[in-house]
Amino acid sequence: MPFYKKLVFYRMSGGLGNQLFALHSLSLITAYSDTLILLSTDSYKSDPFGRQLGLLLDQQSRFLVLPSSFLVTLFLRIIRRLAYLPPLRYFSQFLNDPSQLSYIVLSKPLVFLSGHLIALSSKYKEAPDLFYDIAARSNLYIPLAPISHHSASIHFRAYDTFGDHISSSRNLSYEYFFSAIKLATSLSPGLTEFRLFSDLSSCDALTLLDKFRKDFPALLFVSSPTASSSPHSDFSMIQRNAFVIISNSTYSLWAAFFAKQSYGDDVTIISPSSHRLTPEMSWFSDALCLVSSLSI
Repeated sequence: MPFYKKLVFYRMSGGLGNQLFALHSLSLITAYSDTLILLSTDSYKSDPFGRQLGLLLDQQSRFLVLPSSFLVTLFLRIIRRLAYLPPLRYFSQFLNDPSQLSYIVLSKPLVFLSGHLIALSSKYKEAPDLFYDIAARSNLYIPLAPISHHSASIHFRAYDTFGDHISSSRNLSYEYFFSAIKLATSLSPGLTEFRLFSDLSSCDALTLLDKFRKDFPALLFVSSPTASSSPHSDFSMIQRNAFVIISNSTYSLWAAFFAKQSYGDDVTIISPSSHRLTPEMSWFSDALCLVSSLSI
């Protein structure tokens, strides 16, 4: 095992979108310091949605995934008490000058990072090659895949609603998706097919598709062939369409980001208005080159 000057312990949690934010943050750390990232995945033993770590990480990429066991959990708790917990202001300074990371943030050999790193470091728009390499190896970023120029992808979360009521600022009404489809077809009259990607139940997905078909009888609406099977497959398929209609979700946000990296101006991203984007999503506006952020 190579010698590293610093060790960073990080407890991974959440779905693919949150994992990619963590990967983005942690790969920045490895780019600016001689650091090995030790990842704890014990949160997935009791994840309420049955999610798992979706990234292929190894020591060669300077990530080491720790096995989930009682001894490892106990070890991490001890390390957390001994390790350096950097204040938030250090991360803010890192965002202004990332080259200072190894001197400011990792000023001690042992560092234990928590979830706040995700939101803060996501403000830094660049990502090192390691980030893209791991995403590609995990089948989340496939830059050479063909794109369908006559279709659009729609990401609809189970938390979004069929009616007009919105239970929280992160949920979207049906009206948003209705307006997004109208906008997409006005920008590209040759657009004929809309592909639904969702974690809805099969019954609810069919109900939603029927509603779309009733409102847009001239268009074809289909459900993703991989829906309810592999989040990885859906993630890569979302990217391969001329239009990507995203929800307030880090999952579809990263899919749209990779689509832009792969296809540039050949893909158009439609998103909710900025007041419905969660804080960690805000810097994507420039990266996604949004044609319109719908005020719905």
